[in-house]
Formats: sequence, structure tokens, C-alpha cells
Amino acid sequence: MGTALDAQTWRDIDTLIRKALQARETYRTGPKNPRTMAAAWKPIIQLLAKFPEGTFTKNDHKDVANINPYGKEVLTAFTEGIWAFSSGPVLDDLDCPQTATDLYSYFGQDLYQVWYNSEPEPKDNSGWAAFFRDVTNDVADDNLITADTTARSGLVNSPRAAMAAHAWVITNSMCGSGEVAHAIANRARQLWERRCGPFVVAQN
Repeated sequence: MGTALDAQTWRDIDTLIRKALQARETYRTGPKNPRTMAAAWKPIIQLLAKFPEGTFTKNDHKDVANINPYGKEVLTAFTEGIWAFSSGPVLDDLDCPQTATDLYSYFGQDLYQVWYNSEPEPKDNSGWAAFFRDVTNDVADDNLITADTTARSGLVNSPRAAMAAHAWVITNSMCGSGEVAHAIANRARQLWERRCGPFVVAQN
């Protein structure tokens, strides 16, 4: 995919992902109405349209019925958009694989904030945790993730390993404590290591 689009299109995708993240924060922390919902969806549908036909084969994002930023369709679409961006090239002014891992980390933090700030107390919010885990680990197409296994200078994880690490953190950070939670986190780690190879997480 790295050569299928011109350099400016990859830059545009980067910009749209950043706009989407900002719009999601605006929605999450502010008024929740059809206007803010549409504003959060607009950059996502725009960035998905930048990719070549046939990029997204596991999930169809053309006719999304529910544009709630924290609904299954939008979360799946945005996850796959970021993962697909990670398969872009390394340009003079934009390292698509590495940049995508950073943006995906921000997306994971966005999901964490929804879980953490919902009621009742976080440890009881298994609904959000299980939902985010399902989208990340099972629904979204991990084949879109970059194959780049070269760690950048000063970094331990390659872009592929970093993407796996951030995906695993979405499970690990929200599954709570105790034997059941530990088992959930372990299964998720094994899943992502099978998919992308070993990875390092600095803080659990």
C-alpha cells in the first residue's frame, strides 16, 4: 500500500487522523449532539476515502448507520484507518508507520478516558472494557497493520511491535485486577504477539 498513494495523500491522511482525534476529544468532553457527532465522523470518512478501493475488506465502512463516536461502526472504522495509515511509506517529512503508532496511542488514551470517567467506578465498567477489547482484538482487521519491523533510533519497539503494544494496552489498562483480569490480559498479549511478534510496554 505504501506506493499506491502519492506523498501528499499520505500527508492528508495524517492530518485527517489528527483532526478526528481532536473532534473526538471535543465530543467526549463537551456537548453530545448530532452536530458534534457528525463533526467527529467527518474526518474519519474523509480519511477512509483516501485509500485505494479494496483496502478495507473485512469491514464495510461505506454505509455506517450509527455515527456515534463510541459506537462499534465508528470505532472499527477509525481503528482500521489508523492501522492502514501505518502501512504507508517513510517520506522525507512523514514517517507513516511510526507516526501511526503515536496516533494510535492517542486513540487508546481516548478510549481509556471514556472507560475511566464513566459510572460506576472504573473497576465495574466491564461493559466498556469488553466492548473496546472486542473491537480491537476481534472486529478490526489486523492485516492492515504495518509490516515494518525496523525500530527507529532510540526506540525499543518497531512500528509493528509498537502497534501491537498499544493494542494490548487497550485490553490491559481496562481489565481491572485479579485472576480473571490477569487471564484476559495474558490472552490478549499472546494474541498480539502471535500477530505482530514480541513487544515491550514501559508501563502497565
